[in-house]
Amino acid sequence: MAGADAAGLRLDGAVEDFLRRRGVPAPRVWIGLATGAVTLALVLLGDQDPEHEGTSTQEQVLALLTREDPAGLAPGTDGMPEDEYEPEAQAIAELLDTGVAPTAAQLDELWEHWFSEPLSPLLGARRMDSPLEELAALVPEHPGV
Repeated sequence: MAGADAAGLRLDGAVEDFLRRRGVPAPRVWIGLATGAVTLALVLLGDQDPEHEGTSTQEQVLALLTREDPAGLAPGTDGMPEDEYEPEAQAIAELLDTGVAPTAAQLDELWEHWFSEPLSPLLGARRMDSPLEELAALVPEHPGV
């Protein structure tokens, strides 16, 4: 870590010297502005997930539940609505909006409310891990914002 700090200081000094030699007034101000612009760009780019851009948390949860189809309903086929898991997706999205990733026990309780049986046994322990990870990734960084 100390090596990175020393390298950063050397680079900072080299950039300042370069700007001074080019006659740039107040090079430290320009370095600060450039750093701020780069930081802002990285933050804005980091908040965008191109795969889910413009997709709400609830829609992403619905897609996950439809893909996993734990109740074996085959949404979108044989007259079954494509959004068959909409109420469950909404409840899970509300849980995610609190800023905490749901646990298997919370999902079991929620699922039991709707289907009179817990989710874990339907998916099995191995299949349960993937949705839990995906749901954890959907937790907003700044809940309520």
